[in-house]
Amino acid sequence: MDREDRKSWGGAGATGGKRGRPRSAAKMKVAEGKFAIMGNVNTTNLLMSNPEEIEKQVIDNLVAGVDIVSPGCAISPECPNTNLQAMARAIARWHRDGKEGVLRPAQR
Repeated sequence: MDREDRKSWGGAGATGGKRGRPRSAAKMKVAEGKFAIMGNVNTTNLLMSNPEEIEKQVIDNLVAGVDIVSPGCAISPECPNTNLQAMARAIARWHRDGKEGVLRPAQR
């Protein structure tokens, strides 16, 4: 579906990236000012990884310009709360400290 199709049905956003990696800068530029990009955190990682990896994926998406951070798909009921909390914590840090505060060398 192209951008004109999205406009015709009133779509306000598009999902981005695969496996927790954000879309390319060129694809992000196409959306700029037209619709929101929804980035994703890999759902397998949400289930099996650690909070540090989840925070890294969230920050990678935000650095790339993603407007909405979400799981890439449905999450397992077995997903550890600590990993979901890591998503929320990384987003809160981003909005509190800004890009420069979140990307301090000691934290990356």
